[in-house]
Amino acid sequence: MQHSITMFSGITSSKLMLDIGHATQDLVRLFEPANRWLFVKIVVLAFAVTAVARLWPKRPRRTTKRTKRGVVTLRVFASVLAVATVAACVVFAIRSDRYVSAYNKQLIAFEHRPAHASLTAGVGSYLGIYEPGVPRTFGPIEQFAKATNSHPRVALYYSGWNMAFQSKFAEIAYSHGSITMVQMMPYTVGVQTIADGRYDGYLRSYAISVRQFRHAVIIGFAPEMNGNWYKWGYLNADPQAWVAAWRHIVTVFRANGADNVSWLWTVNMVYNGSGPLTDYWPGSNYVTWVGIDAYFVPQKHAFNAVVAPTLALVRRITSDPVLLSETGIAPAAGKAATLHQIFAGLRADKLLGFVYFDGNQPQGANYHYAWRLEDSPAAMTAYSHLAQANLELATSGSVGSAATTGGY
Repeated sequence: MQHSITMFSGITSSKLMLDIGHATQDLVRLFEPANRWLFVKIVVLAFAVTAVARLWPKRPRRTTKRTKRGVVTLRVFASVLAVATVAACVVFAIRSDRYVSAYNKQLIAFEHRPAHASLTAGVGSYLGIYEPGVPRTFGPIEQFAKATNSHPRVALYYSGWNMAFQSKFAEIAYSHGSITMVQMMPYTVGVQTIADGRYDGYLRSYAISVRQFRHAVIIGFAPEMNGNWYKWGYLNADPQAWVAAWRHIVTVFRANGADNVSWLWTVNMVYNGSGPLTDYWPGSNYVTWVGIDAYFVPQKHAFNAVVAPTLALVRRITSDPVLLSETGIAPAAGKAATLHQIFAGLRADKLLGFVYFDGNQPQGANYHYAWRLEDSPAAMTAYSHLAQANLELATSGSVGSAATTGGY
């Protein structure tokens, strides 16, 4: 019996504590959220408590008329002050609401304002790098810059379809003085479906992210289309569909205010059996710069033999500035010596610069080599000296312009 009474008492105490807890939570919710109305809530609660307290019966006290008069005066003054305080709080809340609303409207207007950013077309002004591990991290690019005592102006990464714009990487690159360059790779979709607008939701989201970044970005789409190794390439997809997809993407970006993009039309170096470049030209209104992907291998490592034939064909199509947008040097091609050729070729042919592919690929396949410059101390030393000399020339402006600024 005693055990039952103790148990009942414990249950009753637990229920009482639970009820008190619920009541406390309800009281706390009255003061949420902690915004501009919190002060008004506190004042109202204070007056409510005061009003209840005044209803509590009190033992009458002997007072003089003078004391009563003073008490009445004090109560009137307190009431007037309370009313004035509440009125002031209400006015403050209304005005605050208007100010916050106006601020939010300005903020929304700013976020939707088109982003305008363009890049100058100086010869040799854009030395860039691709490093394995990007865009997950910017660290490898920092390590390359430190090892070569250079400053990569362009930071390249490849973006699979449906991959969002890597804003964090772009912000870090910008803080290091580097321009983000993206190659959008539609591995999993067809160019015709892109042209038909089936992926406009993704493209709009991407464009808005680029616009909100607000700084200059270089973007290419489905590169090396005149080669036959990608599903969007020569003999694998209709060139007209490729052109329609390119134009559609540019149009969607511009419609969403992403006018901070330099559009890089990227072709592969021509070879016997490659597709005609003219079949893939979307028109100058849709292109800012031209990119040429070209690699230096043992059987072909002279700059004129690797770059010149493609450059000649490009310049029959357009006068837009040209960037060696992806390049590498095979070990047997002589990395240090070939670097001297590349830097000299930039100035001779008035190219914007080059982006080095600093990653090793599984060897045995065609054009798959150990491209990394870090594998060759002589190449790292050569790059460091040549990049410094190129920077001095580019800064002095003695090498002129790479052509027009193109595009827009």
